[in-house]
Amino acid sequence: MRDRAEASENGSFAACAQEAGLRPKTVLTWCRGVSAPQRSGTPDVRRLVESLRARAGEPAEFDAGWEQALEAAQRETDERRGISSRRARVRSLGHEALQHYKSGLRAMYDFADDSTVGAPPYLWWQAPQWAGKTTLLDDFVEQPPEKVGLIRYFVSGVEGNNHHDRFVTYMVKELTRRLGTRASAPSPAELRRLYREAATRQLRLLIVVDGLDEDAAWDDGPPGTRRSSTSIASLLPEPARKTLVRVIVSSRPASKPPSDVPASHPLRKRRYVRELRPFAGDRGARLAAREELERLGASSPGRTATGLLTVIGLLTVAGTGLRRRELAELAGVERNEIDQLLKGSRGLQLVPDIAGAAADGRVTGHEALLRVAGELLDPALLEDCAGRLHAWADRWRTRGWPESTPDYLLSHYPRLLRGTDRVERIVLDPRRQSRLVAAGRPDEALAQLDLVPVAEQEVTVQGGTGQVVARRAGMGTAAEVALSRTVLSGRTRLVPRGFPGLFALAGQASRARELASSPPDGTAAALRLADVAVVLGRQGREEAEAVGREAAARARRASALPAGRGREVTELVEAGIALCACGQYTSGHAVLRAVAGRPDAGWADRVRAMGALDGEDRAGLLDGTAEHAEALSLGASDEQAEALEIWSWLARDDARFQDRVESFCAGLDPSSDLTHVDLLALGADALLPVRPDAAGALARRARRALVDAFAVPEARSSADRAHLRLELSTTLARVVAVLRDAGHEDSARDLLDLVPDGLCPDALDEDVRGQALAVLEQGDETRPAEHPAESDEFDEIRAALEEKPVVGRRLLATAFARWEGHASVADTRRWGLPLAESLAAAGLIDEAVRLAKRSREPDVLAGALAVVSLGCAAGGDIAGAGRLARDAARAAVLTHDLSVHGLVAQALARAGEADAAEQRLAARPDPATAAGRREAGRVRLAVAAAAAPHDPRAAHRFVEEHVAVLGRSAALPFLRGQTVLPDLVDLLLVLPDPREHGADMCAALHSACARPEDVLDGWKAHTVLLNVLLGSGRCCPGVPSPAEGRLSSWKNYALRTLLPRGELPMAEWAVLHAFREGAPAARDAAGPAGTPEERAAALAAVAGYLAGVRVVVPAADGWGRQRTPVLRFLALADALGTDASRDEGAARELVREVLAGEHWRYALPLLPRLAPEALPRLAELALAHTSGAVGEGF
Repeated sequence: MRDRAEASENGSFAACAQEAGLRPKTVLTWCRGVSAPQRSGTPDVRRLVESLRARAGEPAEFDAGWEQALEAAQRETDERRGISSRRARVRSLGHEALQHYKSGLRAMYDFADDSTVGAPPYLWWQAPQWAGKTTLLDDFVEQPPEKVGLIRYFVSGVEGNNHHDRFVTYMVKELTRRLGTRASAPSPAELRRLYREAATRQLRLLIVVDGLDEDAAWDDGPPGTRRSSTSIASLLPEPARKTLVRVIVSSRPASKPPSDVPASHPLRKRRYVRELRPFAGDRGARLAAREELERLGASSPGRTATGLLTVIGLLTVAGTGLRRRELAELAGVERNEIDQLLKGSRGLQLVPDIAGAAADGRVTGHEALLRVAGELLDPALLEDCAGRLHAWADRWRTRGWPESTPDYLLSHYPRLLRGTDRVERIVLDPRRQSRLVAAGRPDEALAQLDLVPVAEQEVTVQGGTGQVVARRAGMGTAAEVALSRTVLSGRTRLVPRGFPGLFALAGQASRARELASSPPDGTAAALRLADVAVVLGRQGREEAEAVGREAAARARRASALPAGRGREVTELVEAGIALCACGQYTSGHAVLRAVAGRPDAGWADRVRAMGALDGEDRAGLLDGTAEHAEALSLGASDEQAEALEIWSWLARDDARFQDRVESFCAGLDPSSDLTHVDLLALGADALLPVRPDAAGALARRARRALVDAFAVPEARSSADRAHLRLELSTTLARVVAVLRDAGHEDSARDLLDLVPDGLCPDALDEDVRGQALAVLEQGDETRPAEHPAESDEFDEIRAALEEKPVVGRRLLATAFARWEGHASVADTRRWGLPLAESLAAAGLIDEAVRLAKRSREPDVLAGALAVVSLGCAAGGDIAGAGRLARDAARAAVLTHDLSVHGLVAQALARAGEADAAEQRLAARPDPATAAGRREAGRVRLAVAAAAAPHDPRAAHRFVEEHVAVLGRSAALPFLRGQTVLPDLVDLLLVLPDPREHGADMCAALHSACARPEDVLDGWKAHTVLLNVLLGSGRCCPGVPSPAEGRLSSWKNYALRTLLPRGELPMAEWAVLHAFREGAPAARDAAGPAGTPEERAAALAAVAGYLAGVRVVVPAADGWGRQRTPVLRFLALADALGTDASRDEGAARELVREVLAGEHWRYALPLLPRLAPEALPRLAELALAHTSGAVGEGF
């Protein structure tokens, strides 16, 4: 560039340099490669390049190519000068991160300067990747302690420095030089001799080894690499007591060194481990992630590099950890290549499923690595990775989501689909929902429903003239979500735990096993099955082992329990121990292993379960738990608290973990981070049962730290000030509790007196000392465990079964029958019946019948089949309606419910079988009561209305025969305003067209309706609204209607009067407004509804009128889609309404609103008209979720 600028006629090179503020001689040294520009001079370099390029006729830009060239030159210079690029990042750290960095440096200087006898010989820094370990060691090495000989070795698999022979060669050379001895052939023996000579000479020597976890011999190194039989860690010195040799090493979290490190070696002692709090910051992590991606791409051959980048792409797209074998399958690589990637990458790690079970754990990526990968990886690669995940999910979907379905696809995959059309197919798949329920995770299935969009959406579709934007109604999806939410959140029938074991004791093994396995929740089923297995085992029954195996299987498949049921996990541990005690070791150990691996279980239960195992199982799980605790101890404060909890339970039987708690707490610094006060209190609580003196010291240290914070709270960091404002109540309670338990109650009370007045009120203006005072007042009292009342009865039955079996069996039968009578049973009748009717109306008769036959109770089955028959007729399939009506008649033979017989007769009449309907009515005995006679009359009207489409003349004759009687009743003043008008409307609705009636009907209506001058306060609300509807619809000339003033007065009276529920007919009111004024007025009219259900019913009724959905008033109450008065009103409004008052668009909006609420079932009868395409999917969902509901009621 210099030469091209000189060759131009636009000015000399020297002039350009001077314009940039640089000396020409300096620039010449850059051109000759003698030096590179310092980072502080980067702006000058930019100006120089822009000037030179302009004079050379190029764009005057300092583009990406120049930036990369300058960065490479500066990095090379930094390395020659010993200045790490990581050190540059430290300068940009925030205050809190900088404190962690300075604290780490101080710890190393203190360690190196400590020459006292018995001083720690080792300092082992452990921290996650990119936490800043190398940066910290770089800066320490650049400015080593005075009068200390320092040797630094960087273990790196990339640079080939991760084998012991390279380490030996380097260390022998360095030690020989420092000791001034003659060089010898490098060997482990020679290295140890040099260590001894350094110790003999009392040489102050500090050995720093960075990246110890990249040692090729650690866990045998990555597959496919040259393996080392000897680890670098085993070649580090074992300093004698008075030696001045010190060693600092760093690594990622590890619970123990390589297996060849001697038992006496300091690396075997956890007290030398220190956790380094991450300080590299987001910018540093991003730079490290960028370097890692570049290194992975450059360090692997073509196919392997593509496969490894695909793995990272899969993790980036998936958003959470996939299993190792799943990654290998998806990326198309061998599993050992995944292992190699994990070993060689600083940004990926394998997280075991449970303590010690690392056989196929989940692979997770550092957040920064995955975030940068999302920015840098080829979009085509990321799209390909997403496609692989979708194809993988489709394969499992095709298989019906079997029990072996990967956990990622059940729990995490739906979040990847947010905003795509795939989310509906996956989340609303009933087989997948059932798999989650079977796994005891219905809460996850429920939460995933929120990912499904249910609003109307704009979508691009292919039209006749190209692509057009259309609106897709979300009604079908909304209905599926509503149905899914209802069935998933429905109550389950959980048999009390005592019953299965008692039935086994009573000799009914089959029934006991059936009851025990009935809960869908895995934990509940495992407990009950284990009880049965123990009883059968003690009886010597051969079924015992099979039941025990089933208990173990259910325990393995069990998922997290909701809050408040943690005691069941403790009981599961006891059940596993009981199985072992009765000789079922395999099943018992399987139950205990299941508890040991449950993330929702408390660590007390998990550690107890591990301790109850034998041999390698016990050792492996306990070691894995210790390793898990070590990893947690390097995380945030809540993770460190969990680590202390784990150590506290491990420490009950193992002094190593007592040491670990002490060493961890020794590394805490509450002066820079107040969350460490809580950790000190938790550490003290962990040591109390085993080392009370050490616990007391930690408690007093936590107290001192709080007192120091109270002295000058405004001088603390922003994080500490926030802690004092938001978390002080919890911290005080913890410290006070541990001080009290350690015997320092007076000190605890004094601490509360020292809280400054300004800190006493918390963010909610409550006293922060309240929780701590409650702890002190509670003292050592413990609440006795609750004793369920039913357990006394179970004990009584158990004693009777053992002493007097006949009496015991009778007591058991009585208790179980009583429980069955009160048990909550999943009830599908509220939504199942209207759905079955809608399915039939849409032509899905087989599905409707299968849903109707979910009940085997004769009256429920007969009534359901009759309703389905009516739906089938409404859909135009008269032949199908006839078949179903006859099926209903056969089912009704066994019932004595007269309302069901009436419903069946109505179905027969609607199917054109009027004679059969009449025969059924004639067979009914004459009712003996007035209410019975009225009910019989209603049935007669319903049957006549059902037969009317087939024989209109007969319908007119029926009306003429009955209208005279009602006309005479209408003339009686005390009956007007009560039931006469509704009865007349029922009679009017018998006619095929209610507007075509005779003079007698018109006269009766005149008599029954209100005059303009009538006061309506004593009238039934339903009657008033029917009267207004008849007048507004001009059913017959001259029918009187209340004056508007009278109507408004009555409306105000009705709203302020506390009428019984259902007496204020909100649905009829809203439909009347739709009839007279339109949809907006109807919505407003439904506003005063007293309950959400009343509002949903009202909106659905309005939608039905606006959409013109035909209404059938069933012959019996409780079998219709709405209350009978609402259906009567709707039928009349539909018959009298004009096309101008209909509004299908408004109806759709109302239906969507109803479907979004709890009482979505009111919208089901409208779907055959408004969204028939939704019904097949609803049928699939309903049938899948009720497949086990036979006999439970419909």
